[in-house]
Amino acid sequence: MKRFFSEKNLLEYQKKSASWGFQQPKHVPVKQAQTHIQAKRFSVASDNYDSQPREYPITGVPKPRQTQSDKWNKRPAVLRYRAFADDVKRLKVFLPECAAHVTFVMPMPESWKPEKKSEFDGKPHQQKPDWDNLGKALCDAIYGEDSHIWDCRVTKIWGYVGKIVIKTEK
Repeated sequence: MKRFFSEKNLLEYQKKSASWGFQQPKHVPVKQAQTHIQAKRFSVASDNYDSQPREYPITGVPKPRQTQSDKWNKRPAVLRYRAFADDVKRLKVFLPECAAHVTFVMPMPESWKPEKKSEFDGKPHQQKPDWDNLGKALCDAIYGEDSHIWDCRVTKIWGYVGKIVIKTEK
């Protein structure tokens, strides 16, 4: 069990703080402290966000692996991601730090017959791109540093038109 102080430093601190008149610190394990902080953030976030789904007319794009040469070498995957990121910023897409359900509606190919399109509309999209790469691309496009996002659900389904639907769950 990790503590905020080592045993040696704790004894020294207790001696000094007793002479200063401070209260002794409560030693809470780090895991318990993190859980308390997350629970507090969740309750604040769920009270502030509305549960109405927000739809953005953007087709999801997976996050490509980028290299130094992508600054001058214009690879198609990187250009698609940059255009996606520009659209996300232009439309001011909002993703809460917790309790978000992101649905990527992937457009059906033009070559499909109308019967096949009606059969697949709203069904799970079980092909590439992977759901985690879509979510990663969205988070990176919205936030430069997305480490504060700690709870998010990502779903991919087929649809006639590509879009992103973000709903905050309670």
